[in-house]
Order: sequence, then structure tokens, then C-alpha cells
Amino acid sequence: MADQIQKVIIAGGSGLIGKALSKHLSEKGYEVSILSRNPKKILSYNAFYWNPEKMEMDEKAIQDQDIVINLAGESIAAKYWTRKRKKQLIDSRVKPIELLQNALAKTENKPEKIISASAIGYYGNRPGEKLDEYAPPGKGFMSEICKRWEKAADNLAEPVIKLRIGIVLTAKGGYLPQMQKILKKGFNVILGSGKQRVSWIHMKDLIAAIEFLLLNEETEGVYNLTTPNSVDTYEMQVQIAKTIGKTPIKFRIPSKPIKVLMGDFSELFLNDQNIYPERLLKTGFSFKYANLNDALQ
Repeated sequence: MADQIQKVIIAGGSGLIGKALSKHLSEKGYEVSILSRNPKKILSYNAFYWNPEKMEMDEKAIQDQDIVINLAGESIAAKYWTRKRKKQLIDSRVKPIELLQNALAKTENKPEKIISASAIGYYGNRPGEKLDEYAPPGKGFMSEICKRWEKAADNLAEPVIKLRIGIVLTAKGGYLPQMQKILKKGFNVILGSGKQRVSWIHMKDLIAAIEFLLLNEETEGVYNLTTPNSVDTYEMQVQIAKTIGKTPIKFRIPSKPIKVLMGDFSELFLNDQNIYPERLLKTGFSFKYANLNDALQ
């Protein structure tokens, strides 16, 4: 990487991961810009207008950027998956990439690196398998989203780095505080067998891994961003309960009624995924929070 200040623009910079990444890269000396529907609300960084739904974007945004990072996409767990919601989830991932593709096609000075988010939902429900980046895609709606997401990203540039991100653990939002809130009520509700493997990553390791991939000139293609040490659902919830000083009463709901009541939405709770970050480790990345106990301290 050159000695001069690197310019990076982030789509999805206002989300949970985007905020943490923007802050980290800014503190490391990068010149950070954010793509936003409301640029005037972005006070800490440069901001440029874009609106993927309308396929509108400030054409100056991508000019002379060294790095483009795409984290755009609506929360997959925020609402029940109706047919309309499924379309929204796909569009919120594919349309931003199409808009970036259009802008990049008009840009003379192409970025040195392009990173685009995906998720471990790509692998579907795979009990008993250890899944590295070379494993084929699975089945189900989450896998379908990720396949479309990554196919769109392949049109951005060659090469493009694709990040298959696991459950992100941070006290600032997302899975961890939501689970703590549920467990505070005194019940540890186990959906399905409780033996489904959960693949996760601490936010600090996630941000460090993204920067690591930026700095390494050899990196390209797909990377699993999870720790090497998945845990089962029950163990995850027991360990999180300890962080709030609780020993909730265990209450199990079998898989069958969950699938009947929730349909495809049950994938969020029942999918079994033991993901291994083979390529990230081989490239030389070292996890600071490789084990769940360390991550929850």
C-alpha cells in the first residue's frame, strides 16, 4: 500500500459494522467517506448522496477513491419474511451493487480494492459438516440471498473481495444485546435441538480482518469471517446468560412446530453451520477473540 493517505468510501457506513469500520479506519489515518441517502446527517466524515432504490448517486463519490467497501443491506432478522419482505432483502443487497457498478463504469481512476459483504447464510443448513470457503452453496432463502448478493458483486471488478460474515458479537448492537434482553426474562428458550452450530466473530476481530485484507496485496475472492471455533446454540445462550448473571430456566421448542409456524423464517434459528475461516488463517490473520469466553469478557 502506498505511503500517501488512502481514500476509502463505504456503502452501508451507517450500519452497525459500518460505524465501527469507519471509526477504525479514520483513526488509522484513512480518509473515510460515506455513501448516504442523507449526506447532511453525516457529520464525522465526508459524505456523498446515493439512493439505490431510485438508482441515483453523486458521480463524484467514486472519483479517486482507493478503496470501495460495500456493506449495504437491510437486516435479515428485523422483520418476518413475507413475499414482499424477501424481495426487499434481496433488492437492498443487489441494487446498491448495481448502482456502484454503474458509477465505476464511468470512473477513469479505478479503486485499488473493492470489498463487498456477504454472509455465511450462503452455506444453508449443513449439520455435521465443516465448511470452508470452497464448500458449495446450500439451500433455502438465506442461501439464495447470498448467491444473488455475490453474483452481483462479481460484476463490480476483478478481483473483488467477498466477505462471508458470521454472527457479529458486540455490546453496541445486534445479536448479543438482543439475546441478553431475552435471557433477562428468566427463560432460556432453545429452538430445535439446541445442538445447531453457531458461527460467530467478535466485532474487533471483524474490523481487524477487513483491514488485514485491505493491507494484503495478495487478497482476493471469498473469505469466511468467523472464528475457527463455532459453538452450539445452547452453549452460546448459556455463556451469554452468564454475562448478565442469570441462570435461566431451560425451555425447548422442537423444530417441527417452529418450521410450521415460521416457514422459511425458521432458517434464522434452526440452521446448523460450522464455518471455518480457512483462507483467512492461511493468509496469516490471527484472531484476538478466537474463543467465546474471551469474546464475552
